[in-house]
Amino acid sequence: MKDELDHPHVAKVIDHGDLSGADETWCAMPLAVGSLADGIASMRGNLASVTDLARQLCAGVGHVHERGILHRDLKPGNVLRSPEGLWQVSDFGLAREDARVSQALTSTLAQGMGTFIYASPEQWQGPKRADVRDDIYSIGKILQHALTGELPLVGADQIPESLLRPVIQRATGPRDNRYADVLALLRAVEQAATVKELVWEEPGLRLERLHPRLAATELDAVAADELARWLSTLDIDAEIHVAAKAFLGASSVTIDYLWSTNPQAFYEGWRHITEWLKFEEHDFAYCDVIADAVREVIQITGSNDVLREGVAALVRVGTKHNRWHVRDVLVDVLQSVRDPERALAGLEGLQEVGPDEVVWSISDFAARTMHPVVRQGIRNIRRRLAS
Repeated sequence: MKDELDHPHVAKVIDHGDLSGADETWCAMPLAVGSLADGIASMRGNLASVTDLARQLCAGVGHVHERGILHRDLKPGNVLRSPEGLWQVSDFGLAREDARVSQALTSTLAQGMGTFIYASPEQWQGPKRADVRDDIYSIGKILQHALTGELPLVGADQIPESLLRPVIQRATGPRDNRYADVLALLRAVEQAATVKELVWEEPGLRLERLHPRLAATELDAVAADELARWLSTLDIDAEIHVAAKAFLGASSVTIDYLWSTNPQAFYEGWRHITEWLKFEEHDFAYCDVIADAVREVIQITGSNDVLREGVAALVRVGTKHNRWHVRDVLVDVLQSVRDPERALAGLEGLQEVGPDEVVWSISDFAARTMHPVVRQGIRNIRRRLAS
């Protein structure tokens, strides 16, 4: 099971085996920093956090369901927090393949009221007939707990009014009327999330929540998709300085995912970010972080538009803050250009800033190693500055 369930929102199983003399299995997993049970009460009333939790649970459970496996024991204690801040579904002690039957559920659920609260009535009454809708019920009860901050002992119709309440009501209602699969549940969550008051979150807190997940070497598509939505809907004046840091701190796998998923939206976000880079004051050390991130984005996308905006931003950041590393990265980027089309895009980037900035950024010696189109363009800029 450990290989087929490999997913950012499913806790990894490093190894497993049978306990000697007992009809039980042991599993070794990476160290977690806690479980949802530890902090679920702190989500009370925070619709953005609950929505984010829903997305991650749906991603993990959906991956499990796609492989024909039911979890059957979803609850806050079985949702672990990774060091990168991801919510990960764990503890598959009651999991079974959809085609099998099992009587193990009843005795395990009876061990504690906690599990009983999150299990559907149908699953409790007939564990052999459990299907994906019973896991959906459990997700709904977890979301109810997170939204209200209280154990979900009452029906969803009795919880306070919320944009997510109708979603929870259907997820935890009669089995025949529940969402048919996790994808349908996720679509309902996303539909609720389109309402602006639901998704707004204090930008600094949003950065703190997303940054470690975006920076992780393993793709967290849920966090990446949220960043994409953020960049497409943000208040430029109020939030760009925070959203840009989230983007510039993202790993190469995240950048590659965002670019391959929607290049047009990526470029629009990139244009806002590079404009902010050009006119904002930055800490000296952060200028070097900016330069390395811009170079990586240019390399990953291979886009002429991204190159043009990135070159202009590097020139402006380097000259404005007198950062030699930024200048070195700019030279490296332009020296890597090999074809005339990209050379023209790079030259356009240089022409968007002041000629004095270009002269400071690129020495005559460095220009000699660049594509002829760029080299000749720099010479023309130098001539105009001298005249």
